[in-house]
Amino acid sequence: MNELFTQFLKLDLNSLQSLGAKWLCL
Repeated sequence: MNELFTQFLKLDLNSLQSLGAKWLCL
């Protein structure tokens, strides 16, 4: 589970800032 979480965070790290910003704005 930790392995997937690490990869997910790494991949989402870039998308998270973009997607997160939209989600937070929503």
